[in-house]
Amino acid sequence: MRHGRKLKNIKGEIVHCTFLCNRQGFRDKREHKAVTRCRCPAEFRIKPKVETSRWFISLNWILHQYP
Repeated sequence: MRHGRKLKNIKGEIVHCTFLCNRQGFRDKREHKAVTRCRCPAEFRIKPKVETSRWFISLNWILHQYP
């Protein structure tokens, strides 16, 4: 897994963080390297609970597309 993106509110507080599969996405066409990205949809997202300030998993998609 690799870190995807962080979404922040106006105050600069993190609203949620997304973690993605290493193989999600595509390479630039101009790079002449081995194909390591395959558009894998696996990801999970975490959010803080307002009452307790603890993080919880809000989205969990763990089905990998590659063998």
